[in-house]
Amino acid sequence: MVDISLPEESGFAEFVSQLIADTFSAVVASQVQQELQLATLLEAAILEPEAFAEMHVEGETVEERLALLFPTDQSNRPHAIFVGAKYEPGKEKLESPPFLRLLGLELGRSDMRISRDGSSYLNESGVGKVRQAVRLQLAEMHLSAFRQIASRGVPRVLIDSGHVKAKVTFQIIQDEEAPRPPVIVGVPGVVAWRRLLPGRIVVRQADERAPQTTDLKIDVFGEVEVAFKTIT
Repeated sequence: MVDISLPEESGFAEFVSQLIADTFSAVVASQVQQELQLATLLEAAILEPEAFAEMHVEGETVEERLALLFPTDQSNRPHAIFVGAKYEPGKEKLESPPFLRLLGLELGRSDMRISRDGSSYLNESGVGKVRQAVRLQLAEMHLSAFRQIASRGVPRVLIDSGHVKAKVTFQIIQDEEAPRPPVIVGVPGVVAWRRLLPGRIVVRQADERAPQTTDLKIDVFGEVEVAFKTIT
């Protein structure tokens, strides 16, 4: 995103020139950003799920998915997947949590701790496998969407024309040392204006927080509008 910063105080010509230059920079930056995002999408779409998961599926996203799939009533835990969590294998009764049904994951004895009374609890290996299964599930979901977009063609936003408006203040600063501007013959309105208001015209973006100049005699609020059309 382009940081557009117009001069705080300048002449009218400089102000409009900077406005046009910043508009051009914003249009070019927009096109460059779109191409970079397209290249990133196409590069990601050809990855295998494992590589995509490692590169693009963040831990925070995995945690959110775990909380959605395996909620818990324990207020101090975001979800029910942690070392020591109660686990019921699905051989003689329904598996709980249902890893096989939700993730296609089947845990073994090495993924759980079995107590003396026969109860089962997840160990570090089991928790790690569940997290990885969720990460791969997310990767496959995202990859499917990426590949569909890539196959249909990625839309682009083309800026071929537009209008830019900027609210400004036109300030005539009286300056006793400033030479009186020359008279323009044949343009009565301009002649009268320039004779009555010697000094310099200052243009700045309208800002109610800006302090008023002590020698300010005239303060006119207006708007500059620039119509543009791009040519490639």
